Amino acid sequence: MTATAAGCTIGLRGVGKSFARRDGTTLAALSAVDLEAAPREFITIVGPSGCGKSTLLKILAGLTTPSSGEVMLNGEPVRGPRRDVGIVFQSPVLLPWRTALQNVMLPITIYRQPQAPALRRAAELFELVGLTGFEDNYPFELSGGMQQRVAIARALIHAPGTLLMDEPFGALDALTRQMMNIELTRIWDADRKTVVLITHDIAESIFLADRVLVMSARPGRIVETIEVGLPRPRHISVMSDPRFTAHVARIQHLLGVGEAASGGH
Repeated sequence: MTATAAGCTIGLRGVGKSFARRDGTTLAALSAVDLEAAPREFITIVGPSGCGKSTLLKILAGLTTPSSGEVMLNGEPVRGPRRDVGIVFQSPVLLPWRTALQNVMLPITIYRQPQAPALRRAAELFELVGLTGFEDNYPFELSGGMQQRVAIARALIHAPGTLLMDEPFGALDALTRQMMNIELTRIWDADRKTVVLITHDIAESIFLADRVLVMSARPGRIVETIEVGLPRPRHISVMSDPRFTAHVARIQHLLGVGEAASGGH
C-alpha cells in the first residue's frame, strides 16, 4: 500500500531529511522513511537518540519540510501546519499567566472558532483527563503530570483527527510516567484519534501501541514493524505477558541494547 492509499490517515513514502551544517557539509537525519497509519490506530516510534524521531514528527505536523519523499494526511499533501492535527511536546509549554482552562482554549482563540461550543468541549476534556475542578489553576499550581494532561486537552480542544506526541512523558518521574501511560490509553480508548507517539522507552512503546515502528541510527529509517497484538483495554499487568516480554526482547535486539556489554554476541 502506498502513502496515498485509500483508508490511510497518515502516509509517508520515501521521506528523507538533510540539514546543512555551518562547515558546508550535510547531515542526513532521515533516509527513505515509509510510514502508514490507519484511522484510529495508535502507533509508537522508538529508536536510538539522534535517529531523527522528532524530525519525523515535525515533518508529519507540517512544521518542517522533507528534503525528499511524499507526506500525506487524510489524502492531502502536507504543505504546512494543519488544524486537523494536535501536537503534544515533551514539555507542556503552558503559558504561565493563563489558567489551565485558558491554556486549553488557546487554539480556539488562535483559530477564531466559536467560544461557547469550545467551552462545552473543554469541560468534557477536563473530565476526560481527570482535571475537573482545576480549570482555574495556574500551571505553577499543577504537578508535572497534571500540566501534561492540560497539554493533551489543549491538543484535543479543536477536535483534530490526528494526535502527534513527541516523548510527552519523558520529563516525568518513573511512577508518574507509568500512571500517565495508563491515563493515555484510557483517553485514547474514549476519543479514538489516530495517534503517532515518539518515545525512547521500549516498554512504553509496546504498552501504548497497536504497532511499534523501530528506527535505525542516523540517518533514521524504519527497520521493523512490531504488531503488538495485546488486548485492550490494557492494565499494567500486561507487561508480564510473554508476548509483551518477547516484544521487548525483539526491540532490544534491533536497537542493540546490551550488546556493547556482551561484546556484541
